[in-house]
Amino acid sequence: MKPDARIYDRVEWNLGEPGNPENVQVKNNDNSGNDLWMNSRNINYATIGPKTISLTFFPQGGTPMTFPATIIVYPRPAPPVPVPTDFCLGAPATPLNAVKTEPTLVWYIANPAGGFSIYNGTSGPPSPIPSTAAIGRTEYQVSQVSSDGCESVRVSLWVEILSAPTAAPTATNPIYCQDEVAVPLSVSSTLPASTKAVWYDIVAPSPGYAPLTTAPTPGTNAIDVPGKDFYVRLESTIGCGVSPMTTVKVTVNPKPAAPVVPALTACQNGIVNLPATIPTPPSSQQIPEY
Repeated sequence: MKPDARIYDRVEWNLGEPGNPENVQVKNNDNSGNDLWMNSRNINYATIGPKTISLTFFPQGGTPMTFPATIIVYPRPAPPVPVPTDFCLGAPATPLNAVKTEPTLVWYIANPAGGFSIYNGTSGPPSPIPSTAAIGRTEYQVSQVSSDGCESVRVSLWVEILSAPTAAPTATNPIYCQDEVAVPLSVSSTLPASTKAVWYDIVAPSPGYAPLTTAPTPGTNAIDVPGKDFYVRLESTIGCGVSPMTTVKVTVNPKPAAPVVPALTACQNGIVNLPATIPTPPSSQQIPEY
């Protein structure tokens, strides 16, 4: 039963928490004679556990009456962990998900004019299903609510709608000398979101042909001269498609042949007569002069 506003001057809460007003007046001041309603208060109770407060009625011309009450302060739960999710352009999407430790997840969707509003899953999926009609990124937010009714802070989940990678990756064509230490091949272009570089040792892999498990490291032994071609393309990690193939040409130059120098003779304490000419190595094996 609500107290009658006509027989009370005011009603006050004693909140009993440092930093908050001790006597917060919550009287309905419209003097309409309506029943008295208690205004709700946003109070920051930092300490978990029971708190004692009081409610005091001030009758007209009478003695104030104080009634104690207890507030139980429950802990705020930790936020859930959103499951990263991307979708292909035009493909069916599935409801978003998050790993929770409390009974209930609460999802929020962005408003066109700004801000977020609670997603109403009572008549549909329990979480939002993103639209895949256009390429782009959309932010969603999610929190979880404990059995005590306390909601965690919200965390963001960005969902991206992706198309198949259309541009072939770029890569350098390395040149090695025979027996030189080689490094794994790599692409020099920036990978789009949710794509990976996949390497092959044939230019046109047939269905079922397994790609190389890692980026290849070229061989530089004698049997690897003059080099070998490898092939790389970008593949969507969520199945949106693949890019055109790029050929990476690895060149392995052979070691230069040792020059042939004729045998020389000399007498003790004598003069060595050098030959008039020494064979010149091929131009590809000469050391340039600076």
